[in-house]
Amino acid sequence: MERPFAGLNTDIHKKLKEVFQLRHNAILTTAEIKRFFESEYKNPDVSWVQPSDHCINMTNKGACWCSKTDKAIFEQIRRGVYKIR
Repeated sequence: MERPFAGLNTDIHKKLKEVFQLRHNAILTTAEIKRFFESEYKNPDVSWVQPSDHCINMTNKGACWCSKTDKAIFEQIRRGVYKIR
């Protein structure tokens, strides 16, 4: 089954990976993740930035292809708090 926002998630995945590639093991809140993303891209629509969509240990409906794989960007520590992988 094809995910309806697969292309959008792939684009966001690439951008998130770029933003956080040098921040391994940092622990950030969802708000902090969105602020980092906003600081790197002009006029981003951060409503689409959902760390839980890019997690190794959880997933949502319509999550990124990386969810629950070794390519995931985040690991959820607790609700709204994530470790950069």
